[in-house]
Amino acid sequence: LIGVLKEVGEKSPLITVDSDCKPEDRAARRAYVGTNNKEAGRVAGRIAKLLRPDGGNWIGFVGTEDADNARSRIEGFVEGAGKGFTRLDVLQDLHDQAKARENVRASLSKPANLLFGIYSYNAPALAEVVADAGQREKFRMVTFDAEENTLRAIEKGEIDATVVQNTYDMGAQCAVLLQAYDKEDVGTVKSLLGEGTELDTKVRV
Repeated sequence: LIGVLKEVGEKSPLITVDSDCKPEDRAARRAYVGTNNKEAGRVAGRIAKLLRPDGGNWIGFVGTEDADNARSRIEGFVEGAGKGFTRLDVLQDLHDQAKARENVRASLSKPANLLFGIYSYNAPALAEVVADAGQREKFRMVTFDAEENTLRAIEKGEIDATVVQNTYDMGAQCAVLLQAYDKEDVGTVKSLLGEGTELDTKVRV
């Protein structure tokens, strides 16, 4: 879509929300509103380090690894977890939830001790498959987002932690920013973005 987005951006303020353009295409948009995914990944990595102080091997699960939010979360996770952790694999499911579960099953026999669910639906897949296989004690699990099944899994002790985006705030701040651009309200734009082009809506754990 980037070609179309560039055309739109030439005519009116274009804002990306939740997942940004690739760095080389960011001139097409006026601003990004959402999670700083690299920092969110660092948070997940620091949690992994708390859960496995001695480090270990990790496997990630994601829809598409080359998506900007996925790539940034993985890079941040590696930084946050530190040198004690080794990436064994990152398995893509191309947004197919059956494939997401299949990827988890295929990973159970690998020499990993930490599983990292990068997209929201990866968390329930991890919880379900690992519990069904009776291998919960083998793995620590760090995930993203607050799907109902994810929160239920945390209550049951099937997932250790999840990093949650402030999605309501994304929408609200996006509306405020678009209105400020429409009214040419430079003061509001600057109060939201500072001197940059990104509005980080933070995460919770």
